Parts: sequence; C-alpha cells; structure tokens
Amino acid sequence: MATFVRALLVAALTASVAVARVAAQNAADVEAALFSDFPDVAAGFGFTSAIIPIESTLFNWGGSYPAAEEVYGGVQFAAIDASVNYQCGLRRDDLSLLCWGTGGANGAPTGTRFLRLSTGQFHACGLRFDESLVDLATLSLRDDSAAGRTAFFSSIQPLCWGSALSDSNRENLEFDNIGTAEDPVVSIHAGRSVTCTRTFTGRIACSGIFPGASGGSETEASSVTPTERFRSISLGDSHACGVTVDGVMQCFGGCSDVSAECVPPTGETWSGEEGTIASGASYSCALNADGDPRCWGSASLFQSWEATQHPLPTDVEFSELRAGRFHLCGIRKTPTDSTTSGTIQCWGQCAFQECDLPEDNPLSDNTVPCSPRTATNRLCTRETSENGVCEVRSCQSGFVWSLSGRCTCQRKEVTQMVMERQINGTDDGAGFFECRNGGTRLIVTPTDPECTG
Repeated sequence: MATFVRALLVAALTASVAVARVAAQNAADVEAALFSDFPDVAAGFGFTSAIIPIESTLFNWGGSYPAAEEVYGGVQFAAIDASVNYQCGLRRDDLSLLCWGTGGANGAPTGTRFLRLSTGQFHACGLRFDESLVDLATLSLRDDSAAGRTAFFSSIQPLCWGSALSDSNRENLEFDNIGTAEDPVVSIHAGRSVTCTRTFTGRIACSGIFPGASGGSETEASSVTPTERFRSISLGDSHACGVTVDGVMQCFGGCSDVSAECVPPTGETWSGEEGTIASGASYSCALNADGDPRCWGSASLFQSWEATQHPLPTDVEFSELRAGRFHLCGIRKTPTDSTTSGTIQCWGQCAFQECDLPEDNPLSDNTVPCSPRTATNRLCTRETSENGVCEVRSCQSGFVWSLSGRCTCQRKEVTQMVMERQINGTDDGAGFFECRNGGTRLIVTPTDPECTG
C-alpha cells in the first residue's frame, strides 16, 4: 500500500512539474508576443506611411496626409497606424502615444504608453500596461518571475478614445476586458464603429455596431461574434475576418450579398499569422501559406480605373499586409525587379497616389548589403539583402530571432545556447558567431543563428 501511495505521489509531482514547465513556457510566449511585431507600415485614407529602417522616423506618400510634418517630424516610432484624416504612433523610446489630424485623434490620451495600437474611422484603441513593471530601455520585465509576469499580464487593459456610437451607446469605446492573468489580451482592433480584442489563446470579443454594407443591415457586434478561437483577426468598416486555430477563414458582421465581404475564397491554406489579414471598406485580403495575397469583397475596388493602374499582385510573396479604406499595402518577402522599389507594394483604388511609392524612397533597403545588427530595445528590425530576406539576425541575450519570415524576438529556452557576440562579420552578412553553453565555446555560421550546433 505504501508503495502504491508513493507511486501516486511521484506521478502527481511529475505531472505538476510538467504543468509548471508548460505554464512557464506559455508565459514566455505571451511576453514575446506582446514585446514584438510592432507594425511599421500604415495605410490611411489617401496616404501611406512607413517607418524608415534604423532611423525610425516616418516616410509618407499620397496626397491626403492629415498633418504638416512639424507635428511628427523627427519623432522616432516603434509602431504606427492610420485611418481617415488622422494617424497615431507609439514612440520608440518609451511606447508613448502621439496622434495627429482629426476624427479618431480627438481625445487621444497623448503620452499614455501602449503595447498595441489600432485606428478606426472614428475611434482608436490601444493596450495599456503598468509601466512600472517594465524596463522601457530594454522592453523587458523588471521582475521576470512567475509573480512578476502575473502582475504584468493582469495590468494589460484595452483603452479606446474618439467618437462613441451615440450619447447613450458607448459600446465601441467601453466594454469588458476578456483578458486574464493566465490569458491576457494580445491584440486589439478598431473598425468604423466596432472594437474587437483577442487573447493569447485565441478567445475574441467584439463590441459596438456593424453598419450594413451595400444593402446589408446594422448588426450588434456581440451577437455575431464567433465562439471559435482565432490565431488572428482583422476589422473593416462593416465586417471582420479571421483565421481560426483550425486554419479556417471565418468572416462575420454586417455582411452583404452584394459586396460579399464575408465570403472568402475556398481551397486556400491560410498563413494565419498576426498581420497577414487586412480589411477595409467592404473588402478583405489575406496571405496564404505561400505568402500570396488573396482578396475578396467589393469587386469595384480591384476593377476600377484606378485599380487597373495598381492591380492585385499575382507574382509576389508577402509577409504582412496593411489596409486602408480603399487601398492596401504589403511588405514583400523578396524584391521583384528594378521597376518595383523598396520592400513595400500597394494596390487598390489609389486616387491620391497613395500606392505610388517614390523610386528614391529611404525604404529601399533591398539594395543595401545585409549586415547583422543587434535589435535595439528588442524592437526587431528586418534585415534584407540583394538576394532577399537575410537570415542573419540577432537579439539581446536570452532572445532569438524567429526565422519564419516575420520580425520577432522570441525567448530562448534556458537550456539553449545563447549567441553572445559576432566575430569576423563582414558587410555582406558572412562571418561567424561565438556561442556559449555553460563553459563550452562553439563557433557557428550565420546559417545556424540560434547556436544549436
């Protein structure tokens, strides 16, 4: 009997240790998700903006920009988003908010620090946090223990500002936080009159009113929000679309049979990564597993005279998408030819030249030799070369690059070796790296950047 009881205790202890390890890894993954993947391209109404690599200042094109340069000029940004007649960004040094223009910029809590930012047509939202728990110089927790992480995750709260639906209905601005210390909100999305949030495990909630599109009827957002869990979601004027954890593209909202914005193409294997779905006025686009864009919804958006000048790309692979009301832009995985400058390509209705990225733009780092660079403040910057996306990447100690085509720093397992410094590096990215695992010293090539050799 004693042997049986002892066996039960050992089994229970082993199970609890395994659960604790899983919980610790999940917490590390949540932290990495919140401290990386800051969007550096924004598509507004009649204009497009991008953060210049290394400099971190803004570069804009299009004829409908909402403010003079003295408002934002010289400011370094970590993240940006834009909508109709206004734009917002998070400063790189401390993630504090700065908005300019009209509409959703009205009432913006300037100076408040956010981890996420989303601009809708009449309101905007962000994910605020307890800044006393975070070292803003390194974007890391001051207390990286289980208790420290719990306190940090518990502090994450959605905050929205701008215009409410009406004096008596503020559901797009004020709603319950579905996040918990174990499963915090990691993304927030502002549409025309709806706000949606998504937790780390994929639970979603939407609040507000979806306006009817092209003959559709107004719809209470909470009444049509699916119960499935989602890997990512996107919010347009009158609808939302997302990829479930099972890989299914699902759309909902004030859907119209005329514009068909809630009828995605079938037979696709979707990427599902955050930032690979983008929605605008009665349309959505998403990347499949190969990085090819697939669009659905308002047929006129891609068949009008303006769109014939900037058609939907059919031979380019992308890693991310950003949507305005009538145009959208993608970040290319690799350069195409000499006629397409930079890493960004836009298409749709482009009456204000918002799709015409100037040839002499400062974003054209595809032509710059690739060289490894430490990710300052763990805000990872893409590195590209003449041959495409460079896979030589480095992060601060304890973090590694995800080589999935997106720019993320992910926490290392404590048992993995940590890349300590670069040695013998050259301008073209060749060279070796010194890694240590305890007292063992290893030299690995850039093709093995995670020091696992």
